[in-house]
Amino acid sequence: MAGLKVSVAIVQELAVFSTVKKFISLEGISHCPQDEAPDLVNSILLDWIGE
Repeated sequence: MAGLKVSVAIVQELAVFSTVKKFISLEGISHCPQDEAPDLVNSILLDWIGE
């Protein structure tokens, strides 16, 4: 699957499922957000844990 690009529009379509509570697009971040933007991901996770 090297080089596979999935558009945000396609992924957003999955947000219609009842199990998806919130879709958060991380601009410029690819398949490993916890490594690429740990502060951003940690902030999102802490908000989610606090809900």
